[in-house]
Amino acid sequence: ATINPIHDKLMTKVDELFVQLTLMKKDKTQDNVNKACSIFLEARALYELTEAFQLGPNSFNSVDANINSWPMDYDEYNNHVANGGQTIDKDGAMNIDALSSSVKGFHAIEYVLFREGKNRNINDITDIEMSYALGVSHYICDEFSVVVKGWNSGDKPFKQNFYSIGQSNSIYKTVKAASEAILIGDSGCAGISDEIAYIKLGEPYNKNSYHYIESPHSYTSIEDLEYNLQGIECIWYGGYDNLRNENKSFHAWFIKKNIEICKLVEDAIENAKVEIKKIPAPFVYNYNNSQVGNAINACNNLTEALEKAIEYM
Repeated sequence: ATINPIHDKLMTKVDELFVQLTLMKKDKTQDNVNKACSIFLEARALYELTEAFQLGPNSFNSVDANINSWPMDYDEYNNHVANGGQTIDKDGAMNIDALSSSVKGFHAIEYVLFREGKNRNINDITDIEMSYALGVSHYICDEFSVVVKGWNSGDKPFKQNFYSIGQSNSIYKTVKAASEAILIGDSGCAGISDEIAYIKLGEPYNKNSYHYIESPHSYTSIEDLEYNLQGIECIWYGGYDNLRNENKSFHAWFIKKNIEICKLVEDAIENAKVEIKKIPAPFVYNYNNSQVGNAINACNNLTEALEKAIEYM
């Protein structure tokens, strides 16, 4: 009710982005730019949800590192765009395979489509940039399809590890081990609450540097974090959107077994959401605001609460 539905919806959305960027290149109108921007933000939101559960195929294949690295290397980007005319294929997409990860993920497309929190003017986007964005979108589609297939296809789909806990065909020997991977693993819920505290908020705030800000051109840095926390909620409460079933969730188990820890985790999730929401927007102008420190503390408390839940199990 969480991982496959969100992955499937994201896969559909990145495919839509590729189609829209193709159309934008062929029919250079502001309306097509605006539609591409809208689809990009929808895909971006879904991807931020997945950061609460990047265990398995995403982690094994370094997909997040490949399509979601930042900050961008603007020198590499500019050099490649300046020399990119010879690497454009018959579909109008630029070949970006040989580039570093910092310039061939979501943030590269963001840089093409947005400036200072606004959709770019069609007259400011060059044909080469359009080809570049198109090539990156194709790369993201290919990379994320590895995640979707890894969970569900092949001789050893990763989902089987959860269906067969304790059996020889599962990497998890106990329910607690599986729960630990989900809740406090580096690629699980605590992994993203830590990343928010130490990287997404902590790097700009503690180093007082604009350079470390994620999503600086669309001005959606705070929204990214809100979706990260919603991903944790999906895991904890038993599902995404209208598929949620709290009767089959960590929430339901802890309500029965230890209501104090249940309340500790859920209060920590809610408090992290509240403190992040209080950060003045846009983050690019407020990354050194004292409220960022409060949000960092709230995310650290969330990590500690999730660790206590696993300790109890």
